[in-house]
Amino acid sequence: FELVLVAVLAGMLVVTLDLSVARRSRVQLGGALVLLGLTAVVLVSAFVQLRLYQAMYGWTELRFVVLVAIAWLAVALAVAAWLLLTRRARWTLHALGIGVLVAIAGMNVVGPQAFVTERNLERAIDPSLVPEGGRTGLDTEYLVELGDEAVVPVTAAWDRLGAADRAALAPALEARSEQLASDPILQGWPAWNLTRERARGALAGWTIAWDAREAERGTASR
Repeated sequence: FELVLVAVLAGMLVVTLDLSVARRSRVQLGGALVLLGLTAVVLVSAFVQLRLYQAMYGWTELRFVVLVAIAWLAVALAVAAWLLLTRRARWTLHALGIGVLVAIAGMNVVGPQAFVTERNLERAIDPSLVPEGGRTGLDTEYLVELGDEAVVPVTAAWDRLGAADRAALAPALEARSEQLASDPILQGWPAWNLTRERARGALAGWTIAWDAREAERGTASR
């Protein structure tokens, strides 16, 4: 976060100075470009540290958001440098605003919770994806806290999960399935959204399969 903040402050400083001076000199332009370049190095450092955390401990929504912020800042630095060179620094805020909208739209398309869930499931199912010394296994407590976006990846990977993970996740899935089916607030077209409907459909299929397996186990135990 400190490195990302440095990038934000440096970019604001460069643009503000360029808009404040009455006459821009080559020294000022050169200094601004050097500062943007050095800030890009800081941003690369932030990205490397984030990747180390992710590789060792897995994904979280916060790490996903920070990754998007780093990508946005990288584009912002490039745009700021180009606008400085073409003497159009007054358009910087407009360009950055468009960049924010594009980043938010991209996040909504990808789905942070679904992305995080899929990546962490991959790590749990295939430990070879985790570097030596990294945390293996599935953080079921964190996974349960995620919303309906996480339901579809979990149910899709259900048969590949270990028995302990399934036992930890099953109560949460059952509770959410019952809530989606019985809570009046979540019924009807006013409560409709695509993520919830996908979760409802995935849970319906999962519930049938889970109940059938539980019945088979009960019969076998007798």
